[in-house]
Amino acid sequence: MKESFTPAPTLDLLEKMATSYPAASPEFRAIELAAKALLFIHASRQGRQFAEYIQGMNDPLTPEQKDFLRSIGLEPEP
Repeated sequence: MKESFTPAPTLDLLEKMATSYPAASPEFRAIELAAKALLFIHASRQGRQFAEYIQGMNDPLTPEQKDFLRSIGLEPEP
């Protein structure tokens, strides 16, 4: 993801995906929420921070994160 985050291409794709579902469906509502989240990130000028967050999602889990996952009944991947 680029530092100059622009949501338009992703929003266009989300709109195309949403047309595959009825407006009252959970899928449509999830896509709509994702679109609103992208607009919020853009409007609040958090694009750079968002890009950094996404890149950090590939980092290995910390011991604290693994402990949290176990505490809610999930087993982290090795």
